Amino acid sequence: MTEWSRGPAPQMTVVITSDTIHGRAPRNRFSGNFTATHPNNVTIGPLAVARMACPDISIETAILNDLSRMTEWSLVQSQLHLRGPEGQTLTLAPR
Repeated sequence: MTEWSRGPAPQMTVVITSDTIHGRAPRNRFSGNFTATHPNNVTIGPLAVARMACPDISIETAILNDLSRMTEWSLVQSQLHLRGPEGQTLTLAPR
């Protein structure tokens, strides 16, 4: 992840296939359904998340909650931009 509208982007790995999303948030693994439709709608989740103890779970919880609420997508210069209904945004870049 390269950008998050609510603060510094935490270190995350996100893998998207034709119908699933999975990866690792700062501490925990997650997975769920992923559906992108034309022209720019996206549905993510529900997300299943491993809940290992970590010092500050609030940032991870917030980012995964935002991820599951994204409703729009766009591709700009090989980056996936996701936008939610309340204006929250996430930008994912390929490795």
